[in-house]
Amino acid sequence: AGWDSNKGELYDPASGTFSETGSTINYHRQGVTATLLNDGKVLIAGGVNAQKIAEIYNPETGMFSLTDSLKNVHCYHTATLLPDGRVLIAGGQDNNGPQTHAVAEIYDPQSGKFTLTGNLQVDRSGHTATLLPNGKVLITGGIHTTTPGSGNYLNSCEIYDPSNGTFML
Repeated sequence: AGWDSNKGELYDPASGTFSETGSTINYHRQGVTATLLNDGKVLIAGGVNAQKIAEIYNPETGMFSLTDSLKNVHCYHTATLLPDGRVLIAGGQDNNGPQTHAVAEIYDPQSGKFTLTGNLQVDRSGHTATLLPNGKVLITGGIHTTTPGSGNYLNSCEIYDPSNGTFML
């Protein structure tokens, strides 16, 4: 979902083909994330044209529906499914600047709500996030904006610990 339209497509790995499905309510464009939840639904979060918007895709109905709004703008962020089924939304940028930020949030599919968690140690966008076997999340690289429109590539990494909601370099 995203980029040039709000139409969603499904990929069938058996046939190697795509087929159309429902359309997102908002036009997220680029910089959006899609996270497969444990119940088979998909969380669509943020993006250039919908920086605080989140939607849920239901594969049983082929429809998208709005869920709680993100607490902060997120574009070119990461979304990581945690072992307990919640989703960590980390960093990104305000595309109106563009200016990177360190804000992180947790989406709880049980309540359908976003809550703020600890901030990244370094504000970044375009980074990667990898769930580690111990349940922590490794955040690496990305870009740190120094002035709107200019930035530095990062070679730093940090670890998110979901047990206490903090990031450590």
